[in-house]
Amino acid sequence: MFSTTASVCRFQSSSKRLDQTPETVDAFVEHLSYLSRMVADMPALEREFMVVTRLYTIAKEFDVPVEPEDFALYQTLAPSFQHLKVSVTCTCWCRGNLRIYEPFNVFHVSEF
Repeated sequence: MFSTTASVCRFQSSSKRLDQTPETVDAFVEHLSYLSRMVADMPALEREFMVVTRLYTIAKEFDVPVEPEDFALYQTLAPSFQHLKVSVTCTCWCRGNLRIYEPFNVFHVSEF
């Protein structure tokens, strides 16, 4: 089952990692590998976001009590997920001269 806390933490830590500028060649390669994994994981993360959102919608529809702390955390879920999507998109766009070949996670540098 999905946890709001785990989802928010995963979205925020992934965004933070993608927002960092690599300082070395090794860090750059690691950054690109992580970006590739995030691009591949995005459909699963989208499903996770939708499941958690739907659970809170159902809880609201059926007047299921939700702890104030849990609801406050839930309210950070959408902004955290949107920031992650923007981070992935911007990182891919900023690395526009790189093409990520998904099936093999192979990077190809074009137009050096």
